Amino acid sequence: FAMHDQAGREVTEKDFHGSVWIADFIFIRCSESCPMLTSRMANLARDLEGSKVRLASFSLDPENDTPEELAIYAAKWHADEKNWSFLTGPIADVQRVVTAGFKVGVTRLGEKDGVPNIQHGNWFVLIDAAGVIRGYFRADEESDRRTLVEAARALELRSAR
Repeated sequence: FAMHDQAGREVTEKDFHGSVWIADFIFIRCSESCPMLTSRMANLARDLEGSKVRLASFSLDPENDTPEELAIYAAKWHADEKNWSFLTGPIADVQRVVTAGFKVGVTRLGEKDGVPNIQHGNWFVLIDAAGVIRGYFRADEESDRRTLVEAARALELRSAR
């Protein structure tokens, strides 16, 4: 993939090579599951503080989630841009990356009250340092979050050897 982060920098999958990372899929104007996803991602950032595990939140609404808007959103969540990227790009690229690359379902159902109605999976995806998906973890399950943190730290230790 080739996307832009909240600072407007181009980011590709190569920027994550050599790092363990966790991805999720959100959009700023979502009032349903996305605030929970971002809150849980912020918890992961705190849980993984001191590690080199990186986080990436892919916008599912790139028409509205510009790098400038993502920067405001990232600041609201106190995201450290050194290890948490909010990514956006052309809609066709986003759709391809999310569905074909991460195997997460996304359905655009038009708009509801002027806000995009986008149905999507509430998953955290764990990717190892070689870029291989190692697991899917439910964002709404506390036990999955603990398991995800343990798995990410274990992968980080293995990749450091």
